[in-house]
Amino acid sequence: MTLEDFQQLISSPMADCVEKQASIFAVLTGLRFCDVKGLKWQSLKGAQGNYYMQFRQQKTDGAETFPLSDEAIQVLKERGDSNDLVFEDLRYSRMKPFLTYWLSDAKIEKNNFTPHCLRQAYATIQLNAGTSVYTVKEMLGHKSIQSTMRYLHLLDSTKKETTSKITMEKTPAVLKVHRNI
Repeated sequence: MTLEDFQQLISSPMADCVEKQASIFAVLTGLRFCDVKGLKWQSLKGAQGNYYMQFRQQKTDGAETFPLSDEAIQVLKERGDSNDLVFEDLRYSRMKPFLTYWLSDAKIEKNNFTPHCLRQAYATIQLNAGTSVYTVKEMLGHKSIQSTMRYLHLLDSTKKETTSKITMEKTPAVLKVHRNI
């Protein structure tokens, strides 16, 4: 999913629901579905311009302090009690059908789009925006850079951009000499 796809998706008129909020939050943060589902209000801290969360990633069991954008916080409903889940009643079984319908409604063609694709979207958008692979690795909580490197194959637009980075613009005389070949 590209940044343009994400922006088109969130601007579609889909009704606000826990699945939509959780999906947008996942793309803005790169969190796994299980971490989004288990997120409690007590984990969210800070103030405008300096939000962060402290939590333990379920898959890696690693304790993380994770910066959050103001937009990620704005997606959330009104703050609940500390031990309450941020995304109450979020179910994996409802996410895939919701995502399929939402993408279709937004006229975005993606086959077999799962909740994990939201995390992949985060990585791909960050890498396309020029964020270093190492920084994306840290943000995703990967233990190995190889885990993050798998997202690089998704960057066709970045590959295409490389074709115009080396130019001969400053050597027009060279062009004239070689045109007769």
